[in-house]
This record gives sequence, structure tokens and C-alpha cells, in this order.
Amino acid sequence: MHLRKRDFLKSGAAIGAASVAGCLGSITGGEMPTLRMNYTVPAENLISLMAIPEIQSEFENLGSAYELETNQNQSTPDSLNAMASGEADMALLAYASFPAAVSQDAVPGGITAIAMDFYDAHEDYFRFPVMSMADSDVTDAEDLEGRTIAVNALGTGVHAIIYRMLENVGIDPENGVEFVELPFPSIASAIREGRVDAGIFVALFAAAVEAEGDMQTVFDSRDSWGQAYPFGFVAASNDSLDGKEEAIRAWASDYVSMVERVYENREETARLAAEHFDLPEALLSSYYLTERDYYRPRDVGLDIEALQFVTDELADMGFLEASPTISDHATNEYTP
Repeated sequence: MHLRKRDFLKSGAAIGAASVAGCLGSITGGEMPTLRMNYTVPAENLISLMAIPEIQSEFENLGSAYELETNQNQSTPDSLNAMASGEADMALLAYASFPAAVSQDAVPGGITAIAMDFYDAHEDYFRFPVMSMADSDVTDAEDLEGRTIAVNALGTGVHAIIYRMLENVGIDPENGVEFVELPFPSIASAIREGRVDAGIFVALFAAAVEAEGDMQTVFDSRDSWGQAYPFGFVAASNDSLDGKEEAIRAWASDYVSMVERVYENREETARLAAEHFDLPEALLSSYYLTERDYYRPRDVGLDIEALQFVTDELADMGFLEASPTISDHATNEYTP
């Protein structure tokens, strides 16, 4: 498999047409539309909080303008495949998988980014670290040549962070290392057991590793990118935007108000998320929605110019085969 490539499931025209018909039928038939929404990392992806009943109870529109189904995937490419097959209306996507899917026409009818979640590589907030064992001789990015590196999936945003850093230090990212796909919760144990030499960590598992104190940071995403950039955001299939437009607008209103509330009630949010997703409450509370977490602006509008910049960079370094015009596939009309 080509290391940078992620081929998405391509549904036939019949599936796409059936999806639209189903969406329109649910509205014209008088039934309340159900929005099916996918995320990757619980709590970490803000949209995952919308699955928590106590948080749902604060939503103005849920239950009156739409119903909501949520589902967790291992990676954003998996969520895109769910959208392509008509199994999801919306999903948390990343800056790398999104333009790849757009270029490949992976989702029948297309997809549109509609709301921001978080930025990476902000100098004052969490940056994705690539880590190795504290006694490993892999201490710098240059030491990764010929080594094995764990990522949750190829073609993802975290894969792109490593890809870029390898290019920065003169290592061929396609032939100079071996990438191993592992779920985020399994990466730390794979490093400790010697199955991989290094791996990349999301905030929750990075905090857990820091608490153990047995690993070192080889480099982080700030070293790779040198500046903050939009990493994760919510996108919807165009079929769903057409067939469930009012429901998605109602959802977006609830999302905007939820983001404001969770920051005003940080400790309660961490407790609810820990209980709902079976996460260590003390660990989550230690960093969640603070400067040790990702940078998440309370204004969840998209910085389309910044998205275009990072997309162009990915294409220039060969991680993407093409750089689509992001303004044709992103909008702020749903998030006032």
C-alpha cells in the first residue's frame, strides 16, 4: 500500500440516490429527521459530547427539530467511508483526509465542512507528540530512519504530521520508515512491548503517558508545522445538507451553544465525559478544556483561508495528489 494514500469506499450512484430519497422522504413524510454523526476520539472531539444525555438535555432543538445518532470510528477515513456508504450524515474530519476525499469524489454528491472543532500546533496549547521509550536511542526525528512508527491510520492528520517532519529532516516518508496502523489506545502498549519504536499520541493518551513518566518526546507537531493550523472540523455530506437542511441548521445552533456552555462548565463537562465514555476522570480533568488541551476557539466558524494553506502544503509535499479549492467545499453559513 502506498504510504500516503487512503482510498475511500466509493458508493455507486444508486446508493447515493437512495440516500437522498431517504432523507427527503423522512421530511416530506412528516417524520423527524435523524442525523447520524461520527467521531473518532471520545471527549477529545467536541461533537462526541453531543452523545451525553445530560448535555443533550440542554439542547434547544434536539427532539423537536431533529434526532441524533452518534457512532465512534477508529479514524477519520473510516468516518468518510461511512458517509460514502450513506451510513453517516456528518463526521469529525481532519485537514488531511478531507481534501483527499474531495479530490477522489469519495462521497456521492460531495462533502462540505461546516463547523470548527480544534487547531493543532498552537504554541500555547497541546501539540501532538511522537514518543519513544525514555531509554530508547530514538531521541530526535533524524533517528526514525528505518524504524517503525505507530499511527491510528494512514492518510490521517496525525500521519501527515509525521510525514512532514520526516521530509523536514531528509527521511523518505514512504520508504525510510515503516508505519504501523494501531488504535490510539493501543499505541502506548505497542511501544512498551517493543512492537514499534515510536508512536503519535492524542491528548488523552499523551497525558496518561506523561503521568507514567516512562517515555520521551521525539518531536511534536509544532516542530513539524511551525505554526498553528486547523486540524479537526465537522463536515456533512451534500446529500444530507440538501435533504436535511433545517435539521442540520438546528444541530449547528445546538453545537454552537454547547461549545460555549462546556467551557463555562469545564469540571462538570469532564466528569460527564469521563462517566459516559468510561475514561479516567482525574486524568481527563487534569487537562481537558485548559491550555494543556487543544486550541479550540469558542467561535466555531471555519478559517477557510487557513484550511487552504494547509491543504496546499500537503499537496506540495506529496501527501495529497491534488489541492482542491477549499472555498468550494466549506461554508460558515450554518454557524452564525
